[in-house]
Amino acid sequence: MALLISERLSSRRPARRRLVVLAVAIAASAGGAWAEEGAFNEGVTSFEIDWEPNPLSGLQLPAWGTSPGLVPAHVRPAVSSATASAVGGVNDFGFDLFRNLRTTTSDDDNLLVSPMSIQSAFGMTYAGAAGRTAAEMEAVFGFNADTHAGLGTLIQDLNVERDGREMRVVNRLFASEQLQLKDNFVAVTRDQYGAEVERMDFYNQPDPSRQHINGWVEDQTNDRIKDLLPEGSISKDTSLVLVNALYLNSNWKYAFQESATRDEAFYRADGTASLVPTMHQQNRFRYGDFDGYRMLEMPYAGDDLSMVIALPDETDGLTALESSYTADQFTDDIAALRTKDVVLALPKFTFESTELLNDPLKQLGVEAAFADADFSAMADGGFSIDGVYHKTFIDVNESGTEAAAATAAVIRTTSLQIPYEPPTVFTVDRSFLFAIRDTHTGAVLFLGRMGDPTGGGGGGLRLAELTVPEPTGFVLAGFVLAAAAGLAPVIAPLPCFVRPQWLAALAMAIAACPALAFVPAGGTAAASRWQLLASGEPGVAGDPIQLTWSFVPDGTAVRRADNPAATKSSDLIAKFDAAFGAGPGGSDLTQRPWFTYFDQAFSRWSELSGVTYIYEPNDTAQLHGSGVGLTGVRGDVRIGGIGMDGVGGTLAYNYFATDGGDMAIDTDDLAGILGDSANDYRLLRNTIMHEAGHGLGLDHATSSNANFLLEPTIDSSIDGPQHDDLRGIHWFYGDALEKAPAGRNETAALASPLGYLEVGAPLTIGAGGNGALIDPTETDFVSIANENDIDFFSFTIDEPTRLTVSMTPRGATYNQSATVFNTTTTNDLSLALFATDGVTLLAEAALGAAGVVETIADYALHEAGTYFARVRGPIGPTEQVVQFYQLDLSAASLLPPLSGDFNSDGIVDAADYTIWRDQDGQSLAAYTGADHTGDGLVDDADFALWQTHYGQTLSSLGVAVPEPTALVLAFVAMCRPRRRQPYL
Repeated sequence: MALLISERLSSRRPARRRLVVLAVAIAASAGGAWAEEGAFNEGVTSFEIDWEPNPLSGLQLPAWGTSPGLVPAHVRPAVSSATASAVGGVNDFGFDLFRNLRTTTSDDDNLLVSPMSIQSAFGMTYAGAAGRTAAEMEAVFGFNADTHAGLGTLIQDLNVERDGREMRVVNRLFASEQLQLKDNFVAVTRDQYGAEVERMDFYNQPDPSRQHINGWVEDQTNDRIKDLLPEGSISKDTSLVLVNALYLNSNWKYAFQESATRDEAFYRADGTASLVPTMHQQNRFRYGDFDGYRMLEMPYAGDDLSMVIALPDETDGLTALESSYTADQFTDDIAALRTKDVVLALPKFTFESTELLNDPLKQLGVEAAFADADFSAMADGGFSIDGVYHKTFIDVNESGTEAAAATAAVIRTTSLQIPYEPPTVFTVDRSFLFAIRDTHTGAVLFLGRMGDPTGGGGGGLRLAELTVPEPTGFVLAGFVLAAAAGLAPVIAPLPCFVRPQWLAALAMAIAACPALAFVPAGGTAAASRWQLLASGEPGVAGDPIQLTWSFVPDGTAVRRADNPAATKSSDLIAKFDAAFGAGPGGSDLTQRPWFTYFDQAFSRWSELSGVTYIYEPNDTAQLHGSGVGLTGVRGDVRIGGIGMDGVGGTLAYNYFATDGGDMAIDTDDLAGILGDSANDYRLLRNTIMHEAGHGLGLDHATSSNANFLLEPTIDSSIDGPQHDDLRGIHWFYGDALEKAPAGRNETAALASPLGYLEVGAPLTIGAGGNGALIDPTETDFVSIANENDIDFFSFTIDEPTRLTVSMTPRGATYNQSATVFNTTTTNDLSLALFATDGVTLLAEAALGAAGVVETIADYALHEAGTYFARVRGPIGPTEQVVQFYQLDLSAASLLPPLSGDFNSDGIVDAADYTIWRDQDGQSLAAYTGADHTGDGLVDDADFALWQTHYGQTLSSLGVAVPEPTALVLAFVAMCRPRRRQPYL
């Protein structure tokens, strides 16, 4: 982009203008192979792309995209308030400019602008502006006192060399030899924007100067931006040219294979079509489904840049989508995206865009800068902008993207394959919006539209908002059986629950996971777990997570259970205050008497599993059921309350983990079940824990002979999660020992410590896993969650020990629907013992079938120290289901009870000498036979023990015993064999 600023001279001089040119050039290139495990499936014939929120973080699908050399996530500094403010200005201006430019382009044109590049160039210009000129820039670009520091930090961060991409954001001032720039202006542009001043002879060599500037831009953009300044743009009157060049070369994280690219139809807005090269892959992408359009985010290498595509539902729908889309909506949409298995078809495209931005900027409100400008902070004299030139380039292909800027986000697959939800098909076969964004700061580097891959003149991507799908399903007397929508209400026992259509629907959900008993909402652990968290990484199936929870302010819109398209204002705080009292009142809800029941409910899940719930005291009035958790802003789980259907009926509903996990309580029922104080408000706590179970990824389950928290009817006979509920959460997030501060207990270095093992003081862990009923005081549950889970435990002995360790599968037998489940046999676990180095395998027990106790008995540990026990399932790719177990360790002393009593008859006598004589010089197992020193060798040291203890008995230990008589010892000496010395 180039801005030409002319100097207004005194009225006493001829009316000619000296020009200052501000140029911004942008290019980004992302090439190479974004790939992860899996090969492209060339036999696929359907390439539509439909996305649904269904993150399968632990799932390895039959991948069609590859990632041979996955680039680790880039480490970026925390976003400062100044940078966040600057990014807000970049994005707001970018979308405003894009909408303005669309008024002068046809529906089939391509358009691409770089808000980041334009903002950088005008940021330098703003450093020299004053008065009305500066005020207009502040209004249009969002500039403020923090702008230079914010943009400077962002530019500096983007310029850091990072694996998987080449990127630079560079600025330069080309000043006439006569122009006296003010020191502060030079300092700001140099220190914050990295812009050096290069002197030019504009007066004598205007066109060579133009060519020199264009050459600098070409060098900075790898020759992608050529002839930024057209002929005639530089004249003898030019005083200053401010140039920004932005270049990115980044690989996809998941590359398309060229062999899968084929010609397919692409439909223009008028309904006509052309065959264009179309790329295909299946992978994990963030996706959202909105009113009139869908959105997909594709990450680049390193996880901090991405391309976002907004695809209208209708062939001619792009114009309507563009007409009112804003930066705020873009931000909300990005926050609402969820990870989903996607079959993607995307056209390859390449184009350039050249824009003269004078008129668009004037229409947006930057007027004074082009006429009566005040650039007195830049230099003395009168100046004005003569021209603003903006040029962009983009190339999207199988390996990556080459464009003016780039933003990237990453999904792995892991290894779980079955069962999984059918992938969404997303075919980009019509005009669409796209953007390249910095996912770390949110800055939009490029914004464009693709109207026709075969031609057109520009580009710009727009992102669409992702909202939680409205609940759909069977509506029975206030109960919604949610399927894809993600709502799972708790309901009071009502006659309608025996209706055949409801039972059929629940039976279908249960049948989807016949080997589990519990019902994962997404079909698999990976497809049911949380993916977007306020803090920490989401991990894969079996990994622990940390979730925050918060209360939405009263007045926040909450969807109605009976009509999710409509909303009501949350009144949870007011209603609970009325029912329980408000305590001291105020904004600190932890002081409310009723807060403790929510805290107890979430804490119970925390102490039983790999989930850690943390209360977030802040929340916003954003629509309940939308938005992701942000530390210090709102929780991952946002709790609201509305009157739903009067007293009785529906008690609450909850979104599944993949849809954000938000909870809504029927505040009408505080006058009924939820206000029942029996057993310390057990029904209220069970309702909260039930809904939290949905929020963690569990669907309803039902049993004819066992009581579980996640059954669709509330049960006052139980308190909190029961056996089947806990198995499901362990399958998703592991047991409580997985969340040790140092990490999962999957290696000896991270083993869970059991403490000292002493004779007569056995050690046990996992005693709580037996039986379908769980008492509210029980916390001792350990499990192997899946085929990737390994549990290490450490224990310490301070003397030689004979060890017995056993692993007992734990579980219960109960019905789910018509199916009988025995959860003691869901996985065939093995037991192993390791030496003090944590590596040397001492013994293993793995011969029994599933459900059989594995035991390592009477194993001699000869040295004091810390040893390790390991429990795991079978090695291999086969999917495994969670298995509770109990680990027991007991010790017997390895030391002989009476030293020298080699035949263990309770007396040290001549018979023991005979054993020593016969074994003298032999190597034996420690502390066996005549080896009572424990060194594994029968020698003189063992004889000395016999001699010392001769005549002692077990009953006389501790009593002085006479030494053997001289006659006896003489006899022994005569009989003692002598070792012969070999000849030398």
